[in-house]
Amino acid sequence: MLMTDMIQQMIEQLLQETESDVLDLQRNELAAKLGCVPSQINYVISSRFTQERGYIIESKRGGGGYVRIRRVRVDPRDALHSAFHAVSVEIDSRGASVLLRNLVAAECITPREAAIMASAISDRTLKSLDSRFRDYVRADILKSMLLSIASSE
Repeated sequence: MLMTDMIQQMIEQLLQETESDVLDLQRNELAAKLGCVPSQINYVISSRFTQERGYIIESKRGGGGYVRIRRVRVDPRDALHSAFHAVSVEIDSRGASVLLRNLVAAECITPREAAIMASAISDRTLKSLDSRFRDYVRADILKSMLLSIASSE
C-alpha cells in the first residue's frame, strides 16, 4: 500500500471516530506516527480532502500548528442536481469517473449504482459510436441517470 493511501485511510478513520464532522490534527504528530514527513500529510490533505469531495480545510502554522478538516454534509438531492449541472454538453471518461467517485464519497449514490453507471458510459460500451461523439453521448446518458436517481429520492 502506498504511503499516501495509508495517510488518507488514517485521516478517514480519525474522522469517523470523531462525534462531529471536524477533526483537528497536528501534521508532525501524524507524520511521526506513520513514519513519514509532514509534507506528505500536506499533500494528501490538499489532494484528497478537497471541497469537491466535501471537505473544508483550515490550517494554522507555527506553535504546534494544526490542520482542521471539516466534512461538509450535503443533501444528496442537492448534490445530484449540482452534479447534473456540472456535466456540460460533453464529458470524457476520466471526468465521468471522478464525478461518480465523488458522488459515492458523498453518499449520494451507492458503489453499485456508480459501477452500473460507469459501465453504461464507458468507452467500451460506446465503442460503436464515432469517437468524435462519444463524450456528447456519455454526457447525455450520465445526465439522464443523475436525473432519474434524483427524482426517485
